Order: sequence, then structure tokens, then C-alpha cells
Amino acid sequence: MRDILSLKDIKDIPELNIYQCGSCYMHSLDEAQKIAKHVVDSGIAIMDNKELTLDINSIDKNRCDVSPNDIKVIGE
Repeated sequence: MRDILSLKDIKDIPELNIYQCGSCYMHSLDEAQKIAKHVVDSGIAIMDNKELTLDINSIDKNRCDVSPNDIKVIGE
């Protein structure tokens, strides 16, 4: 998202062509930057699949409760 905010001209988007984007004529850099700013300002983050991978060996099959200390909030 931050890369979109730094763009000065819509021509700076290499994928914006008829071969890589079926709606390339409908794009608006101004609108894309407004959306990107909203996403960044809202604290929305990209999930890291490696960080989210569950280690099956760490599961206690007899446990069904979760302590708040065991919870990790991603993006904070």
C-alpha cells in the first residue's frame, strides 16, 4: 500500500496494460491512493504465512482453554 502512496503518475504502474490488467482503462491513481491511505491509516496489515504456521507438535490435545497471555495480535 505504501508503494501506491509514493506514485506520482499512473504510468509508473508497470502492470497497468491490457495484458496484465483487464480493467486497465478504469484505473484511477487518485482513487487507489485514497484507498491505500485508508488501509494504512486503519492499521490493516498483510498476514505472514510463515509467522502463522501452526507447529502441530506444540498442540496439547487435552487442552481446550486459552490464556490471554497465549494470544498474539498480529500487526501491533
